[in-house]
Amino acid sequence: MTVPGRDVEFTVCDGTILRGWHYPTQEKSPCIILSHGLAGIRHWFLPAFASRFQESGFAVLLYDNRNWGDSDGTPRQESNSILQQLDHHDALNYAITLPSVDTGKMVYWGINFSGDNVIYAAAIDKRIKAAIVQAPSVSGETRSLAFKDQIPGLFDDRVRIAAGGQQGRVPCITDTAELAQRGTAPVLFPICTRTNPTARSPAAAGSGKTM
Repeated sequence: MTVPGRDVEFTVCDGTILRGWHYPTQEKSPCIILSHGLAGIRHWFLPAFASRFQESGFAVLLYDNRNWGDSDGTPRQESNSILQQLDHHDALNYAITLPSVDTGKMVYWGINFSGDNVIYAAAIDKRIKAAIVQAPSVSGETRSLAFKDQIPGLFDDRVRIAAGGQQGRVPCITDTAELAQRGTAPVLFPICTRTNPTARSPAAAGSGKTM
């Protein structure tokens, strides 16, 4: 029998409060700790993973990363990998206090950006017995080449912040298909029968395009 996720919150080492859901089990069970990737919040698709894990006998702690969703932290919508990696340790510290959790069978789950964080955190904390990672960015060479044009701007941004200025922002998701229409490389677009209910402009994509 599945039980809906229960609202929880926990405090990490610098005092920031992170919020999420706990999916309990009937008895002591392995626990999977989930968080979303670069610019995602826990409401986006992850409840489906959490519910399926729970149905399979796993307790789940699903939370929003700092600065995102319902979790505290500033600047808002900043993804800081170093701090998120540290937060994984405190998510574990909180999860082992939950009554349905077998503290000897703790698992991290991450996707893309959070997958990177999971690899780092699991390598350091030996209380983690397994890590499930989807599409992480594990090649330093590939990442440096992919973002080589953006790196100078990142340094400029840090200098501006150090001088008391505002941080810059980088759009991760476009409201329309305009950017996709500029593409010249072959791309496979899957046809979906279900869309993200949080999407602000579901009709923006319009008709398909052959590239």
